[in-house]
Amino acid sequence: MDPNTNSPLKEYFTKDELARELHRSTRTLDRWNTRRVGPPRTRAQKLILYKKSHVAKWLEQQTEDTGRRQ
Repeated sequence: MDPNTNSPLKEYFTKDELARELHRSTRTLDRWNTRRVGPPRTRAQKLILYKKSHVAKWLEQQTEDTGRRQ
């Protein structure tokens, strides 16, 4: 999607765009959705979209504490 437009869709990734951003396949995104472990998505008929702010929030939630515990 063209981010320079005034379209409300500029706030969303398509499934293909998000897969590229995350270096994953669209099938992986579908599996995550089935397992309810991936970012939330919006479905409009056959079009699947991911709101960029929701993806960012989901990524933040994936943060792991890898520090050493004493």
